[in-house]
Formats: sequence, C-alpha cells, structure tokens
Amino acid sequence: MIHYSGGGHPPVVLVTGPADAEPAAHLLDSKGPMVGAISDLEYDSGSITVEPFSRLFLFSDGAYEIERADGSMWPFSEFIEFMKHPQCI
Repeated sequence: MIHYSGGGHPPVVLVTGPADAEPAAHLLDSKGPMVGAISDLEYDSGSITVEPFSRLFLFSDGAYEIERADGSMWPFSEFIEFMKHPQCI
C-alpha cells in the first residue's frame, strides 16, 4: 500500500496488476494548487494497494505533450495506454 498527495502536477501513473500480462493503470491525481503556492495549505491524500507486478511513473507535463507528425497532440489517454506495457520502461 502506498499513500500519496500532491498538487498542481500531472497525476502519477501506477501500473499494477497480478501479472505483467494483466496491467491496469491508475492515475494518482494531484488535487489543489501547485505545492508552495499557498502557505499552510493542507492537501488531500489517497492510498492504493500496490500489486506484485507494479511500476510507478512520476513525470513532468512535457513527457506526454508530444506533437505528432500530422500536427495533432498525442492524447493523454493514449499516453496512459502506452505506459501500461512493459516496453515503455
């Protein structure tokens, strides 16, 4: 089990499952403004069970803001699907 909190950043992606062949992506959302923007602000927290085959990805928003050859932006949902597969690590 991990406990998490954050603010103003893209969600952390926890890819977990009972086996590598059965991945599920969980977005550990950051609620509230960026850390340090407001003094003495309390942030919401959450927790999630980490299964045997897990990978935790923490990244900047620039990691998924990728322009495709046709000029469109790579959708965040497709980025998350990509992160579920072992070839991305």
